[in-house]
Amino acid sequence: MSRISEDARLNGPGRSPAALHIAFLLTGCVTITAQTLILRELMVTWQGNEISFGVALGFWLAAAGIGSALGGGVARRTRDPVRVLAWQLIAVGLLTPPAAAAARLARIIVGIPLGELAGVGPLVAATALSVAPLAALAGSTFAVAVAAASRGRDDAGRAIPLVYVLEATGAVVAGLTTSLVLFGRVAPVRIGIAAAALACVGGLSVLLLGRPVRRRRADVVAAAGCAAIALVIAAAPVGDRLEARLAAIAWREAGFVSETHSRYGLIVAAEQGSQKSMFENGVLVASVPDRLAAEEAVHLSMLEHPGPVRVLLLGGTLGGAVTEILKHPTVRRVDCVELDPALEGAAGRAFGDAMTGVFRDPRVSMHHSDARFFVKRARATYDVVIVNMPDPTTAQANRFYTTEFMGEVASVLAHGGVAGFAVSSAEEYVGPELAMLIACVRRSLGGVFAHVLLVPGDPCHFVASDTRGFLTLDAGTLSARIAARRLDVVHVREYYLADRLNRDRVAYLEEQVAAVDAPLNSDLSPACYYLSLVLWSQRVSSGSKVLLAAPRVLTVPHAAVLTAAVAAALAAVAARRRSGRGTRAVLLAAVAVAGLTEMGIEIAALLVFQSVYGLVYHLVAVITGAFMGGLALGGWLGGRAARRGRAGVGSVLGITTALAAAPQAVAWAAGWVASLPPESAPLGVTIVPLLVVGSGLLAGALFPIVGRLLSRSEGAAQSGARAYGADLIGAAAGALVSGVALIPVMGLSGTMLVLTFLNLAVAAAITVALVSRAPGPRTVVG
Repeated sequence: MSRISEDARLNGPGRSPAALHIAFLLTGCVTITAQTLILRELMVTWQGNEISFGVALGFWLAAAGIGSALGGGVARRTRDPVRVLAWQLIAVGLLTPPAAAAARLARIIVGIPLGELAGVGPLVAATALSVAPLAALAGSTFAVAVAAASRGRDDAGRAIPLVYVLEATGAVVAGLTTSLVLFGRVAPVRIGIAAAALACVGGLSVLLLGRPVRRRRADVVAAAGCAAIALVIAAAPVGDRLEARLAAIAWREAGFVSETHSRYGLIVAAEQGSQKSMFENGVLVASVPDRLAAEEAVHLSMLEHPGPVRVLLLGGTLGGAVTEILKHPTVRRVDCVELDPALEGAAGRAFGDAMTGVFRDPRVSMHHSDARFFVKRARATYDVVIVNMPDPTTAQANRFYTTEFMGEVASVLAHGGVAGFAVSSAEEYVGPELAMLIACVRRSLGGVFAHVLLVPGDPCHFVASDTRGFLTLDAGTLSARIAARRLDVVHVREYYLADRLNRDRVAYLEEQVAAVDAPLNSDLSPACYYLSLVLWSQRVSSGSKVLLAAPRVLTVPHAAVLTAAVAAALAAVAARRRSGRGTRAVLLAAVAVAGLTEMGIEIAALLVFQSVYGLVYHLVAVITGAFMGGLALGGWLGGRAARRGRAGVGSVLGITTALAAAPQAVAWAAGWVASLPPESAPLGVTIVPLLVVGSGLLAGALFPIVGRLLSRSEGAAQSGARAYGADLIGAAAGALVSGVALIPVMGLSGTMLVLTFLNLAVAAAITVALVSRAPGPRTVVG
């Protein structure tokens, strides 16, 4: 087929580019909405464990990368990419609601009872079920969209950045709208149905206005029918009924009562017999009556103080802890801090005064704020601070066990004040992994407080004070205080204290903890998070334990050696002169490493943002939006340079070198932002997204340049599919490796150094390609 006939086929008379541009925007909108919904549902299904987020995001990106490669084949074979794109868009939309529903019911589908820990196998199976088909289909749209946008074989410099920029722009709009506007106001099922309706209308518009090679009446009728049905369902209350039905099925075992969607996640009220429970994002946050848990959470710390007057309770405010604090006769004020105001409201609507009645006591003040930010800004001092938070099994929870937070707690304690922490443990045997976690928390406390006591049992309690010799593990002394205060306690009394504070038990725990060399847990090096993941893997499967334990031996010198090996291998590939294949391989490696780098930087930025500015935790969408915005801007700039013939392999080398420097800028800025005082929060909130914009800009600029270079030996759709697939596969590796292994083990600075090493390795290989390039009409080197 001649160039003229090719152009005529793809860009015939009357064709509306506006309709295609809207389709590209809608593809980004619908795809990111589907991804956000599914990842959110999987986080709830797997009890907030962030390894599920890493696995799910990595799986999504990998499946989309594979889909991109398959889409290249579809684009190469089809004679009507406009029609194929229209139906791909419709299919992505129609698959979104059932995929989100599958994620909601994943635990039931793979047969994991509520409350039971799930291994990596079921996690991957459930993720594949809900993620893979939709992600692969979404990934395949890119190559077809490039084919639809192309005017001919040599149009890669225009078509690739056009599709890339418009899809990224659509993702920015949808991501910010979904996270900042819709979540907490609109049920997820209705969001999914709205996305399906939007996709169907977009696909119908492409069929009507995009001018496919052959307009088929059946296509238009079918697309119009899909759009009409989706719009009717979106407008009708069907979505709310489906949402309620899904929730009832998912939480049937717990005794589902009601659900509430807030900007922070899913809140579920459940009741079995007399037991009333509240879950947030799949994690049990309150249960009444549970006198043992409430008494343990409070009295082991309160009894260590001779006369507590002001008490600060951070988290766990609905489970009876406030009632236990008020039993101490000297208490005059209790400040309770709970992040999500919807949690208290949902508990009140479901169970009345059973959980929230105590908040009417005039001594109690409820503060809806991030606990860390509240402590940073607190002007009052307290006799006792009780940190009643979940175990550090997530990066978000880990921030309440870091040495920085412990220093913040110490700053609000009155002289002789007491701070209490706890982590899940074991009643009898304490293995090396558990001992390492306990030792990590203790070391972090010991760097701040003069005196730290360990109370053995499950959970293991840490009681700390700034005054040495002030605390005691003498059961008789604490029992005497119970009697003197006339405390109405059922469990934490003489026999309980005698058992928990038995000298042999205390000595055994101290011996196990002293036998391990524990790391320090900090905001930018979340060691407790990693150790908790290892413990989790130990409980669910031996294979996942080995997988998670392996990175523990990784150090910066090891990473440098591995990177040198990667550089040598890439350089050897780059030196291949035959038809420029070595250069093509290195260019694709550059895109993949850029994807890995951009994802590693995004995860690092989220960690910094979350650790330092938890008060605006819901604004993490700003980080994602900044990242996608940077990609869009970079794609536009890179595409402009590619179209004008000003970008070649030398430009790729320059961008890769800049990407090597970007992680170091992030590492430096992270430390600086973390050291800012609370009153400078707006500055840090601005700096972190700007860093993400910068890294996204570099990665976005690289993509169209590489796509243009690759297109010199193959069509625009094929080159775009290869580059897009490499970008997504690299980003998948970044999501898995950075979030689950590198940052928890090596800390943020070590992880950023690894990313720098990888980019330098690619830069070295590109340099070899420039030196070794072979002239000829088929070379991809410009």
